[in-house]
Amino acid sequence: GVWLFLDLPGSTCARGLPDEQNAVNKIVHNANPWKMLPIFITFLLFGVFDEAYPQSLTTHSLRKTPAAAAKGNDLWCYSCESMEDGEMCTDLSGNHSNLIRKCKAEEFSCMVKRFSYTITTENSTTPPRMWSLQRMCATNCERGCIVIGERTKLYACTSCCETSLCNKDDGSAPPGFHVIPQGILTGISLIFIITANRSRGV
Repeated sequence: GVWLFLDLPGSTCARGLPDEQNAVNKIVHNANPWKMLPIFITFLLFGVFDEAYPQSLTTHSLRKTPAAAAKGNDLWCYSCESMEDGEMCTDLSGNHSNLIRKCKAEEFSCMVKRFSYTITTENSTTPPRMWSLQRMCATNCERGCIVIGERTKLYACTSCCETSLCNKDDGSAPPGFHVIPQGILTGISLIFIITANRSRGV
């Protein structure tokens, strides 16, 4: 799974405590679940919108034509998650043959998904800090990023390629990536909350 972050008003994270990692963890554990909904929905949409609105989120799309698919698939990709495999997944400079997987017949892309964040205080902004990295085979791959937040910015970025073992990169934001306007995310979140309240009779 992937940890999610929320920059709540007055949070210790936004004030730039020395141990920002613990501050973020504290926010995640103590935050009101309903206030966390926009964040949960955002990362949910990161996967769902690939099919629904690909052009609104990404700068590039990789899909195989039926003719290309008919030729068969001999693609191999790195497959791992940093939350489970640790540095082996983030640093592929060594021999990590155990992380290599033969892709299925319908998987014609290698993908890297990167989740990271930055923290802004009155005086500075931290460099992007990676929280989670995933490498995998993919049926459809949409290259781009989702970025939300103000003082604590959350980044969910995807990179794609189509040759064996090409997904060695760190999945950072490509040049000119698109950003979902925060108003759209807020609107979708409100609709979700209203629907949930009605279902509970609130």
